[in-house]
Amino acid sequence: MTIILVTDSASDIPPELAKQHGIRVIPLNVMINDTTFKDGIDIQIDEFNKYMFEEDILPKTSQPSPTEFLNVYQEIINQGDSIISIHISSKVSGTLNSATQAKAMLGTLPENQFIEIIDTKLASIPVALIAIEVAQSLKTNPDWDFQAQVSVAETITSKTSVYLAIDTLEYLEKGGRIGKASALLGSLLRIKPILSMSDGEVVPISKSRSLSQSIQRLTHIAQSADQLHAVAIIYNTNDTLLDEIEHQIALQNPEITVIRSRFGPVVGTYVGPNAVGIAMITK
Repeated sequence: MTIILVTDSASDIPPELAKQHGIRVIPLNVMINDTTFKDGIDIQIDEFNKYMFEEDILPKTSQPSPTEFLNVYQEIINQGDSIISIHISSKVSGTLNSATQAKAMLGTLPENQFIEIIDTKLASIPVALIAIEVAQSLKTNPDWDFQAQVSVAETITSKTSVYLAIDTLEYLEKGGRIGKASALLGSLLRIKPILSMSDGEVVPISKSRSLSQSIQRLTHIAQSADQLHAVAIIYNTNDTLLDEIEHQIALQNPEITVIRSRFGPVVGTYVGPNAVGIAMITK
C-alpha cells in the first residue's frame, strides 16, 4: 500500500515541489466579477494581482466542492492506495468540510485502505511545509503503517508555526478573515502588524510603524526559534523583502534549505501587497 498526500491550493505549495513529492493539490475557487477561476490553474498570481491592485477589484474565494475531493479520493482508492489529506484551517475556509463530506460519500473503504483528514489550523505556506515534511517521512520510512504516518503528520503539524508581516489589514477586514486581529483595526492606517495563527484563527503578535520594522521582527523571530528543522518563506509582490530573512536563517541554520514560495490568488486576496511570511517547524 502506498500513501498519497493531498492538500489544497491555499497551502501555496510551489508546484515543482508538489510534483516532486507526488502531492495532489485540490484548487480553491477565485471569483472575479462574474467569472470563477480555479486557483493556480485558470489564474496565476501576476494576473490576479493586476485585478487586485491595478483594477481595484476585490475577489471572493470559496472552497472546492465535495465532488472535487471525491473525484481525487476515488481515483487514489481505486488504485489501491491510502490518503493523508492535509488542509487549511477549518476556521477560515470550508475546504476541510468538503474533504470530510467526500470521505463520507466514499462509504466503507476496501480492507487495509484508509483516509485521514488533518486540520492544520494554519493557512498558506505552513500547510505546504507540513505536506512536504510528511512526504519526506513517507520516503524515509516506507514500511511504517498508516497510523504511524498519520502520527508523524500530526506531530509535524503541532511543531509548525507561521508569522506574517503585512502592509495593511484592509484586505483581511474586507474578506472577513481578520479573526482576533480585529483589535488592531482602530489603528488600521498607522501600523504594520505581525500576525500569526492560533487555534485556527488569525491573531496579532506585534505591531510596528513601518513594514521594514515588521520584517526585522520576522527576522528576529526566526533567529530566536530553537532547533529549527524546516523553514519556508513567502511573499506577494516583492520577493526582495525575503532576502534578509533568508540570509539570517542561513547564517544560523546552514544545514536547512529554505523553501521560497509566493502567495497564490486565494491567500493573496486577504494579505494585500508587500506581504511576507515565514513558516517554521521545530525539531
